[in-house]
Amino acid sequence: MSGQIEEGIIKRVFTTERMSIEAPHESDASFFCSLWQNPEVMKYVGFPEGLFCDEKRLSRQIARDNEEGKVFGRPLIVRLSSDATLIGECFMGFPDDEGLSETDVKILPQYRGVGYGTEIKKGLVDYLFAQSSARGIKATPHKDNRASIRMQEANGGIRLGEAIWKPSGEQREKSGACDVPYCSYVIYRDPPERKTPCFVFDLDGTLLDTLGDITDAVNRVIARFGAAPYTEEDVRHMVGRGIEVLLQKAAGKKLTPDETDDLVDAFNKAYGENWHSRSRPYEGIKELLDALQKQGVLLAVLSNKPHEFTVQCVRFYFPEIRFEVIRGVQGEGLVKPDPALIGHVLRLLGTDPAKTPFVGDTEIDIRTAKAAGLPSWAVLWGFRNVAELSNENPDFLFKTPKDLQLAASPYLNGFS
Repeated sequence: MSGQIEEGIIKRVFTTERMSIEAPHESDASFFCSLWQNPEVMKYVGFPEGLFCDEKRLSRQIARDNEEGKVFGRPLIVRLSSDATLIGECFMGFPDDEGLSETDVKILPQYRGVGYGTEIKKGLVDYLFAQSSARGIKATPHKDNRASIRMQEANGGIRLGEAIWKPSGEQREKSGACDVPYCSYVIYRDPPERKTPCFVFDLDGTLLDTLGDITDAVNRVIARFGAAPYTEEDVRHMVGRGIEVLLQKAAGKKLTPDETDDLVDAFNKAYGENWHSRSRPYEGIKELLDALQKQGVLLAVLSNKPHEFTVQCVRFYFPEIRFEVIRGVQGEGLVKPDPALIGHVLRLLGTDPAKTPFVGDTEIDIRTAKAAGLPSWAVLWGFRNVAELSNENPDFLFKTPKDLQLAASPYLNGFS
């Protein structure tokens, strides 16, 4: 961690050409509150009337953060170097399970239009890549905030997609919060000249047999229609394209966007209560992952399961395995086989697509690999049969995890 130390507290985190980014003092709580209560500052983050701030409570939090020497996960002061004027705040989070650090910049309106935001963003990116393990820097500007979007693009940000942030009922009622249509941007770390092999795995049907828990959740949701419950064999052919497609098929009718949202919420609630009731790693999977890890292979997971559940399952069932990147479906709605999604994972890994097998159990996984130029390694212990997978012409087709492990050894020799 770098920065100017003063009485055990990091005061200056980093500097740019015209600004100093610092850990705030307790007395800076009043500045934060005035900044966040400014409608012009907060309108693009969903609070067009500004956001109320408890100054005394914030001051106490600042004191605690300073005692801990905290830099990540807290607001930092932005000050002009020329005359020490406070002009805004910025934020940088710890790297998450995807290897991304969230960043944010807010500047008083009178200081916009002269490149301060872009300069701060570059400073955040440089600091995070130098001082953390972040593989990428994420930001989510409002789709109408052209200045913020220019800031991301000027620093090399790549646009992943768009989504809508929806505040809670309490936020709407108490703070006048509104929906925020946003764009998702990522700035990637410059890839190393990597000779280390990487394997990207699908989750459901490849690493984990989750069919029982998924079927139970689906049946709880469709019970509202008075429909007969599905068997696991029924659901086996519905999965693979993401939760919305699964629920459309299960409902047996075309759903409106509102109906889809309601069913997704209901499914997430039902699945969240039983996601580890019957699910289990397939026989031989733990041994496969352990063997690959010991051979120095970098491992990643890319799933069409909601991101929260993807991370939960991986961490719960494979606590001893290090996965460099874990990615499920997030707000942007990107799902396999969209090549933008696997491209994102490959940039985070910094790996050569032609030398990175994608291992999965469905036609979607094979198409994902082919769309991005990855070797397609299909497995037969999951949710599809040999005829369904053979029709997609995968590069390899494996009956057991042991077969895959044996095939991996000569493949890995090319990296030595």
